[in-house]
Amino acid sequence: MWTGAAAAAPRPCVENINGVWSDQEELNRVGACKVCSADGTRCEQCWEFFSMNATGDCVPCKSTKTPTGTVLTCISCKGDDPSLCYNCGGRSLVREEEDDVTGYYANESGKCIQCPTPGCTECQNITGVCLQCEPGYGYVDGSCQKCKQGDRIEQTDVEGDVTQVTSISPLCENLCREGVDKCTQCSELGFGPDPTTARCVACTTPNCADCGNSAAACTKCGPGFVLEGATTTCVPCKVQHCSWCRVSSQTGQEECESCMDGYTSSVVNADPITACVPGNT
Repeated sequence: MWTGAAAAAPRPCVENINGVWSDQEELNRVGACKVCSADGTRCEQCWEFFSMNATGDCVPCKSTKTPTGTVLTCISCKGDDPSLCYNCGGRSLVREEEDDVTGYYANESGKCIQCPTPGCTECQNITGVCLQCEPGYGYVDGSCQKCKQGDRIEQTDVEGDVTQVTSISPLCENLCREGVDKCTQCSELGFGPDPTTARCVACTTPNCADCGNSAAACTKCGPGFVLEGATTTCVPCKVQHCSWCRVSSQTGQEECESCMDGYTSSVVNADPITACVPGNT
């Protein structure tokens, strides 16, 4: 009969439910395993900013600093060589540290370096090819170029007040693609990118107040109107003289939130408003 010492039980795996949002004390105590095996004996997946080494432990990827002192963390790395980064990021291991930093990638040597294209916020690992430029810029002909600005032609009275806008092409707020005059999001309410030309034009839906992502797809109607069901058509509010109405996400019914100027709710503090009658709010 064998009388030697009993074999040590496998170390149980512990899942860290807080992940990268853990403080350093918790990381030291619990570790950085995201998913344990079904029998709880080993870790199968580590959280971001950690990688698994040959012994199955989640080790932190090595952070680096830029010449200006900015902390660059590595999202994924080689487990047995944490200094070899595969995917660079800007979020720190501990939440109290710096905010996200963009515009860096992992080169062939596994080092986090700045994207070679000025104004680039995301570039491809190893090659450094720009994938996305900062807002208001688009990757065109190998560089981040400023989206084309339009001209606003206004008519004013003798006191300088605007009386009429005769022509408008708002600034491109988001990313322009294929060319600096092709926009994906317009900055001024009532305008959106034309589906064909990608230039900022007036919303095509009558009484539409916002179609910033597409001129043909209204997302918000103007005063006294509401989107009809799942369509992009603006129809009058059911409550007469209602200024703002919406469809409740809970009941699915249209509700009036406020009355037009010169009108007030027939019932004080009604929510929702069922009728707007003449009077001051």
